[in-house]
Amino acid sequence: MKLSDRIFGSFVIRALQSQPEVLPHHVADKKSKAGLKMRVRYQLRLCLRFLLFCLTIYSLYFSKNEISIIFGMNFFKKFTLLHLAWVYWIIEILLPTFATRGMISIGSIKHWQRTYIPSKKFNPRLLFCYMKGSTKDSLKVFAVWLVYMTLLLIGHVIGFLGKKEMLLICAGLNVLDIIFVLYWCPLRACFMKNRCCTTCRIFNWDHILIFSALMFVPGFFGYTIVILSVAGFLIWEVCFFLHPERFWEGTNCSLRCSECTDKICEHAFTGKKHKQKV
Repeated sequence: MKLSDRIFGSFVIRALQSQPEVLPHHVADKKSKAGLKMRVRYQLRLCLRFLLFCLTIYSLYFSKNEISIIFGMNFFKKFTLLHLAWVYWIIEILLPTFATRGMISIGSIKHWQRTYIPSKKFNPRLLFCYMKGSTKDSLKVFAVWLVYMTLLLIGHVIGFLGKKEMLLICAGLNVLDIIFVLYWCPLRACFMKNRCCTTCRIFNWDHILIFSALMFVPGFFGYTIVILSVAGFLIWEVCFFLHPERFWEGTNCSLRCSECTDKICEHAFTGKKHKQKV
């Protein structure tokens, strides 16, 4: 990308984001209440994920009969507490495919036509600049994931990380994922540099990042979660390259602060206060 393109693109994007919009009181109050409900909903999900993390620890290390269901086709032989974790994780993976606005954060369903509100005016060159820049940033996260998977492979080969540890890692990352959304995300801070989760280029990478360790746990339990996670990742990426306009706030009005009804980043440690934007 030419230096002039970077300067021009950066200038216009900042100008686009800095224009305030005064909302009527009843509209602002309605969005504020909806945002409060969404944030509470995510806090409840955090509590539930932590409960499942504790349940996983109990099932793996304190219950002799439950761990067997993660191997092969033992999943169907008996019911254990780990089945509850599996059901919850499957629902979470499928949710961005079927959810509508208001059920979950719009950041995870912005790739669908049903949440797209086209901007009246936009510069195609800026959209290209966004695609190029965000893809470059996402490749940095992908490189970190490759390093992470390499470390898991080495730990598995030398016997340091067994199948129990792989499942526990996934349960722990599942908790951290919601903490990143609600409070502070190192991927956003170090690599993506996006304003919030609503505009995050890799929002729906979460499941493939969380559950990739289950590749080392052969069986119906782990493989179903991994396959669905990969499918969700591929759908997200295909949508990005076919319809990049749905991912950028310059072309999708529903991603702008003035249209936000999520407010899940309202009390997050984002480093700056978000203002109403066009």
